[in-house]
Amino acid sequence: MQEWRDEAFLLSARPLGERGVVAHVLSRSHGRCAGLIHGGQAQSRRGWLQPGARLEVSWRARLAEQLGHFVIEPLISHGGRVLSDPDRLAALASALALLDNSLAERDPHPEAFASLETLLQTLDSADDWGAAYLEWECRLLSLLGYGLPRERFAEDDGFLDLENWSVIAKASLRPRSCLALPGMLCSGARHGGASRRDLGEALSFLATLLAVRVFRPLDRDLPAARYNLLNRFGVGLAEV
Repeated sequence: MQEWRDEAFLLSARPLGERGVVAHVLSRSHGRCAGLIHGGQAQSRRGWLQPGARLEVSWRARLAEQLGHFVIEPLISHGGRVLSDPDRLAALASALALLDNSLAERDPHPEAFASLETLLQTLDSADDWGAAYLEWECRLLSLLGYGLPRERFAEDDGFLDLENWSVIAKASLRPRSCLALPGMLCSGARHGGASRRDLGEALSFLATLLAVRVFRPLDRDLPAARYNLLNRFGVGLAEV
């Protein structure tokens, strides 16, 4: 029998049959893992089987390669500030979908767990949550092997070349594979009081990097929840 117990965040849950739920979690020590929750569709469980909830999870299966079963206990659910703000809620859904669709299953990702923990606390408490979300996506790109050369980002630098992952100046000949650097991610940028337009430009920039460098090689589309976050700020993916 294979089994473990760990703290985890619920990434997604979908019904299976009349009563069951297949849940995907990001655990502290065991990474992203799926399991079946018997009776997960019961009314008494719907309140805390919400994506982003913090849970105590016990996973068990006869063989390691099987789906396995979860027994879960609720720890922390969302604060009212997240649930009452459509932008924060969209950011939460986006972060969970990105993790659920980019991390390899059952590979330990303690850094991803810690950074998600920090992001959820910020979404629930801080006024400047947008800048924190941008920083979280930058960290995710680094964890996936696409760390941005942000030490070379400056206000007078113009583009990130997606082919060789380098920064080129505005005066240089711009290759077609380049994206304009958003001001919010440049060196010395002040996040406090950033406009909605500035945040939207940075969200578009990072979404394009995720789509091209992370999800395209996996033959997947950028998750719908990430597109929804773009739509809330009135922007789309950049053309490259």
